[in-house]
Amino acid sequence: MNGSVKAAVVLAVLGFVSPAIAANQNGKWKSSVTFNNQSTESILRLRLDSEGSILTGSYMDGQDQRAVPITPTRFTDDRIDFSVIRESNGQRVTLTYSGTLSGDTITGQGRLEVGGQVQSTDWVARRMR
Repeated sequence: MNGSVKAAVVLAVLGFVSPAIAANQNGKWKSSVTFNNQSTESILRLRLDSEGSILTGSYMDGQDQRAVPITPTRFTDDRIDFSVIRESNGQRVTLTYSGTLSGDTITGQGRLEVGGQVQSTDWVARRMR
């Protein structure tokens, strides 16, 4: 282990590294959510900027296999919140996800808004290896 890695480990153990740096949200995640008794799996690609506070990435569902950018958002205290905005059958569809990162799992709530109607449900994403 080189000196800078050792220093980062020591600082993380002592609590001197911000939670955004200590948590590793970067990478590919398999997300699942159920709306209207229909389960949907999607692939999220998440990355944190070099300053460790702005989360960006893409969302690709199993239906059309087209990557859609997520809205840039802040990542703080292991909380991940982002939205995906797309069109389906001529209507604007907004998916909003809010969750807490713990190890290789994000758990929280998914929210679907279409045509003025809103539905919420549990959301889980697991890191893909």
